[in-house]
Amino acid sequence: MRGDHLTARISYRGLSGGNSSGPSRLSVCLSVCPPDSMLVVSKRCKLAYLHQRRNFLRGFDRGFFPTLSRADTHKMGKHSCRRVLYLFVLGLSGVFGDVYMHSPRGSNDRNCERNVNRNNGNRLFDSQNNAKGGYACPRAVGGPNGPTEVRKEKMYYYVGEKLPIEWTSQHGAGDNKNLQTEMILQYACTDTFDPLDRFLGSDKQYVATPRDGTPINGQDAATDIIPDNPTDGIPEDPRRRRFGMHETPDYYKECKGTSRNKGLFTADQKLRRRDARATRQNPNGNRNGLECPEERDYYPYWRPNPWRDIAIITSDWSPKKETFYEQQSQATAGKHMCIVGSGVAAEEDKKKRYAQGTWYNNERECLGAGMGHTWKEIQYAPGFKGNPSPKPLVVQGDYARVNHLGNAASYYDDLDKTVMHEICTDRKTARTLAPLNGGCPAGESTNTFKDSKGRIYDANFGGAVRSSYFPWTVPDTPNPNCALRLRYNISTYDYPAWENGNRYLDGTASFPDDFTGAPGLNATSNCRGQKNQNGKVCSSVLFPALPQDPYVDVGEKNEILSLAVNTNQFARTFQDRSYVFEIRQRDDPSMINPYKRIISIGVRGKRGNIVQTYPAVEYDFAPDNLILMDQDMVHPQWVGSDYNPRRGCNNGEGGPPDCLGCDPFSQQAINAGNKNSRADRSNLVFTDAVGFSAPAGLSPTNTQRLLEAKVTSAESVAKTPFTAAEVWKLAYIDQTIDGSPLNEKGLQCLTQAQLNAIKNNNRRENHPQNCAKLNAAITPYFDGKVMTVKLPAGSTSGKKYSAMSTRNNNFSNRGQQLNMCVMKNALDKTCAPEGSGHMASYRRVSKKVPSAIGPSAVSGAIIAQSNAEAVVMLSDQTIAPIEKDNDDVGDGEEEACEARILSFLMQLGLGGLIAVAAAMIAIGSLSTILIQRAYARHVRGAKHADNFLQGEVYDA
Repeated sequence: MRGDHLTARISYRGLSGGNSSGPSRLSVCLSVCPPDSMLVVSKRCKLAYLHQRRNFLRGFDRGFFPTLSRADTHKMGKHSCRRVLYLFVLGLSGVFGDVYMHSPRGSNDRNCERNVNRNNGNRLFDSQNNAKGGYACPRAVGGPNGPTEVRKEKMYYYVGEKLPIEWTSQHGAGDNKNLQTEMILQYACTDTFDPLDRFLGSDKQYVATPRDGTPINGQDAATDIIPDNPTDGIPEDPRRRRFGMHETPDYYKECKGTSRNKGLFTADQKLRRRDARATRQNPNGNRNGLECPEERDYYPYWRPNPWRDIAIITSDWSPKKETFYEQQSQATAGKHMCIVGSGVAAEEDKKKRYAQGTWYNNERECLGAGMGHTWKEIQYAPGFKGNPSPKPLVVQGDYARVNHLGNAASYYDDLDKTVMHEICTDRKTARTLAPLNGGCPAGESTNTFKDSKGRIYDANFGGAVRSSYFPWTVPDTPNPNCALRLRYNISTYDYPAWENGNRYLDGTASFPDDFTGAPGLNATSNCRGQKNQNGKVCSSVLFPALPQDPYVDVGEKNEILSLAVNTNQFARTFQDRSYVFEIRQRDDPSMINPYKRIISIGVRGKRGNIVQTYPAVEYDFAPDNLILMDQDMVHPQWVGSDYNPRRGCNNGEGGPPDCLGCDPFSQQAINAGNKNSRADRSNLVFTDAVGFSAPAGLSPTNTQRLLEAKVTSAESVAKTPFTAAEVWKLAYIDQTIDGSPLNEKGLQCLTQAQLNAIKNNNRRENHPQNCAKLNAAITPYFDGKVMTVKLPAGSTSGKKYSAMSTRNNNFSNRGQQLNMCVMKNALDKTCAPEGSGHMASYRRVSKKVPSAIGPSAVSGAIIAQSNAEAVVMLSDQTIAPIEKDNDDVGDGEEEACEARILSFLMQLGLGGLIAVAAAMIAIGSLSTILIQRAYARHVRGAKHADNFLQGEVYDA
């Protein structure tokens, strides 16, 4: 089942699988076939008609289902209704299995919606993930003239920079032998999406693809799916730039014009299109952006496509499997497609077959058509002239649990050079393994190692417990606009995915490495309906695959059990993609040594507590554990979003406030601070040791609620591997530098006294000039530039460091901390077995008794403070207010805490509460009268509808 395991993915779960949030079968039938068609409708349909028809049609309008015009529905007869009903039943979905990319930020098809759930799961691609997942667009609120667009901010990575790609997967992976999995990591840039610049636009100012989609104003989410036409692919105006686009209209035209591969295993699914849009997992060929479903659902794919391979992380690695994937990658060889011949007849043949979705997908039919067509090898896309990239790494995955979106278990917790070879790359086409205890050629070191069983260990990120990840050394393919793609392909071991079975890791007599790449199942195992064309029942034809929801005879008296099998999900693929980023060349060797290693330091997560953010994650650094060598370079750079659901109290701190794109330092922005904020902001401040929650060198002062820690003092800088200027940049994230938005406005950060004078807690926390909360950074993007890690002069050994974010590191709520270990040389053991930060000695409280208290006459006696603040003692029993802090719908809570509601009620007093009670009684009485009258009208309307559906006609 070469395609199907390869990337077996399922699009939808039918109603039989449950968990559907769509309308009932009844409402589908009545809405698709309106009463104008004079169908005979069963009695149980009658009463449902009036109640459900309007809601279902609203579902059409909102894009939940394909929209049918009234003219189309009038053409349908009774049998058409039944066919459409079955089609809709197949399309309804309740999906709860997922893969989510956290670093870089995965969109999960989101853009700039402020909701807990995404607006449109069809926007760019078919993720198959839960609508709650993903991260909002990486920008400040605003349209084309908003701060993010004006400042042209976008994540970028240098050629040769090492980026930890992190994700969580629900169903297990790698060494978990409950299922077969493969993670396919790929990326694509403008040079493979649109190599001929067909969609660049006349002024060439705006890149067509990949693009995230730019809102037209502060209230726009820009989440509509791009229309399927070339015109809207060209970003000539703000309306078209609203549409996100990865694959192009030309690519999708090829997909829907080319015949699907009819040799694939499709089980008992009924594929309802002739072209490459229909697959076992997507039998209706539903559109998701301009992605081609067949390419999405099968890997390696047999036709040219824009995606460059990075890595295949498999659960069953073997040398032959590695060779197979390397040879099938477009980095090694192109793919073939049928190119139309010259002449009128050839063009007419293509036009006709494109309209039918039957354009040739194989060499024999292409050349045998007699029209002068050619079967041509093409790499990525017609007209591609970009830089080549290295062949993909094929590796054994780490163990990840089933039913768990959490950490993976690394096989190695330390580097063992006696069994590992370093992976070397020139970042262009070459990828080799250095000899044991050897090294890579100059400029080709990755510090990533691989053993003879395909397992890898990265010496910069170590073996600490963490999310599943892959260390990507960015190749020499510079481009201003790129996107990253993660596909999570899972198959049950019930299916023989490959010709000789599924397990190859051991290479022993029990599990020999006899991998060939041939599929284990193909079209000969397909079955339509209850029987195939030879009259055999599906349960005999499909085996060892399984039919839909089969029964199993398990008892001596023919007792049966039912299996939960959806044949369009029994092998499946999930997907996530990043927002647009840049791959940047190292243009200035004097600033960035072309041979020096650069390690990316980023931030993952979003605003909210662990329940609110799930299945995304809370704030943390990515990586959160880093091992470096003296004179290595790091690139601290991160981004968040200002489009999160509103979060306050312990669930999220600081602003700037959401004022729908207004001037960020205006009175309107200050007033908007009364509500909970949406913004992500992070900084990096070094601490004395691991587990400390305050800057290094913290000391007391005589000012209330003011401590002191001069982060740029010589003593504090010595506790970091950076210069004083770099330490300050990371701590204050450029809020007050020359040219900052704050300075350009002639404003300054608010002092402690000014902040204390603001009595409203939300307004104080979210005030745009509250630099203490990082609010003067008007966008969620920060670029610390490349920094060189340096040990103190004269050091003979390595050193450990620890850091945290002052805004987000909220002990017992969330931790955003970074541990770093810097080695003097390759023989230094300071960081073994992993690079945890500096461990503090036990911090003891001074035994000296404060003079204000005085000596105690009795050892251990309780001492009363004479200068204690007067506190009113409570005599009655109290309860804490319950906060609604785990909301999973809407766009979050505007109010800071539910405590405000309780405080409001207490301030009303007895008289106020009596007035509220009287008002509630009056409202209740009025509501009762209205409900009684509405029910009476409902009864009369139901009777009218019953007569109407039986064919009776009433005059208006």
